[in-house]
Amino acid sequence: MGALRPGRHGHGGHLAVTDAARIAQAGERALDAARSLWTSTIVDPPHGTSSEKAQYSLARIDEMIRSDRGLAWSWRGPYRGDGDYQWCGAFAAWCWAAAGLLLAHRIAWWSSTYRLDRWASYKQLEVGPHDPTNPPPAPGELRRLYQRCDGQSSPGSLLWPPRPGDVALVGTRGYGSHITIVEEYSEADRQIQTLSGNGWGTLGDGKRGQGVVRRAYPIGAARPDQTSHVRRLLRPALTDLEAS
Repeated sequence: MGALRPGRHGHGGHLAVTDAARIAQAGERALDAARSLWTSTIVDPPHGTSSEKAQYSLARIDEMIRSDRGLAWSWRGPYRGDGDYQWCGAFAAWCWAAAGLLLAHRIAWWSSTYRLDRWASYKQLEVGPHDPTNPPPAPGELRRLYQRCDGQSSPGSLLWPPRPGDVALVGTRGYGSHITIVEEYSEADRQIQTLSGNGWGTLGDGKRGQGVVRRAYPIGAARPDQTSHVRRLLRPALTDLEAS
């Protein structure tokens, strides 16, 4: 992959790709990886299911969890079926590994919403619209982005709009209970469309089911204690990615 380092003037006086463009490209690569998994129709089968689709899906999920191309939790036993492991973080780690996210980050921080929230808010510069002392970042600044959302959040209260490849933690409280990759953001509809693993929604073959799914979540919720909605928005920094 191309180097993902701070931009500078290249040979012949041409302006190198900016930092902001580089992290945007990384997000697109993460989303491309998510879409590739989704279109392959990975389901989360019950234990003991022996169909060809189930065996294919189990192998792919196990790879997301245990291989260096994903979460890299190699010490776990093979994934055997639904409920064996909550693998939404492994899916997100696989997607961002395709964009160059450092292995050490994936192993230590990407396995759960709790860990990702701690990772993204470490030395945070944005804590949410309720804190006016921390303004939005200037264009092109190089840093990890993080913002909190709640039941009263609206598109107008966001410090920065979600974009393809961003990570959204969704749920009904706290830092959320599910890890997703942002596919599209609609300010008019007050929602994000996501792709995620270990979720319930639309599978790659268009059927409803559990596995790698597409699903929309609202920004804010009329009944936040009952409606799963966006709780955190995260965007890695260039310094979180490998150099080539």
